Amino acid sequence: MDSMMAVEIKQTLEREFEIFLTAQDIRTLTFARLLELTEQQEAAASTSAARPATADAAGLRVLMRNFGDEKLASEPFIYMPTMVSDGNENE
Repeated sequence: MDSMMAVEIKQTLEREFEIFLTAQDIRTLTFARLLELTEQQEAAASTSAARPATADAAGLRVLMRNFGDEKLASEPFIYMPTMVSDGNENE
C-alpha cells in the first residue's frame, strides 16, 4: 500500500464512517478490526440515541404535571374579571 492509498483510505474512513485512525493503524487494519470498530460506533450511537427519548419522556411528565390532564382542562387556573363577573371564584 502506498502513501496515496493510505491517505484515501483514511479520508474515506473519516468522512463516511467517522472512524479516525493513524497511518500505522490503517496499515495493520483488517476486516475483522474494521467490523469491530463499526459495531462499537453503532453501539455508541444507539445508546446516545436512547438518551434523548428519556429526556423527552421526562419533559412530557413535567408538562403533564404542570398542566394536568383533560379532566382538569375545563377548570380555570386564574379567575379574571370579565364583563359577566368580577373575577371572584364564588360566582
